[in-house]
Amino acid sequence: MIHRAEPQLVLECDEADGPAAQIYGAGVDSCEGLYLAMIWVYHEGTDGTIDTQLAVSRDGSRWSRVGDRAVWLALGDPDSWEGGMVRSCERVITRGDELYVYYYRLVW
Repeated sequence: MIHRAEPQLVLECDEADGPAAQIYGAGVDSCEGLYLAMIWVYHEGTDGTIDTQLAVSRDGSRWSRVGDRAVWLALGDPDSWEGGMVRSCERVITRGDELYVYYYRLVW
């Protein structure tokens, strides 16, 4: 820890996300030369849900959101275990030519 970089903002919500959207967190992993971020977007003041969007980067500093900010990991019905908030795990598991991303529900 002799040489360390100052923290740098690399991804944030803007007007395209809506007035009350916040990036609550993100699970980040690398896969075949790309960084993948599974971004947890909190919709404060609307329905209070947290959905997951996908972003990619080649260098970890410049990020692009996939699918025009579409929800990547959709929520289930409001009364199901997947309703309201689900989060992806940080690791992407590669098995042959398939990728697996596990997810869970955060229980308060």
